[in-house]
Amino acid sequence: MVAFVYDGNRRVVEPHMVSVYRDGDVMLHAWQRCGGSGTDWRDFEVAKIERLAITEWTFRKPHSGYHPSAKPYVRIVCRLEPVE
Repeated sequence: MVAFVYDGNRRVVEPHMVSVYRDGDVMLHAWQRCGGSGTDWRDFEVAKIERLAITEWTFRKPHSGYHPSAKPYVRIVCRLEPVE
């Protein structure tokens, strides 16, 4: 997992995909474990992420509800493979 500051709030997330959206923004699609506006799926504009740090915490597989094909991307930079 990674921790960072976004919109002034510390977040801890399980990163699942980094992609380039149609508008050109590079986005991180992640399951937010804590911080900010609570636990749920979130998209973060990479250019707005501050103080990024890799944590000692890990996760074993994609979180339920992970559907990378539903995102409005034009290019995938990296992603976890969905578990069927």
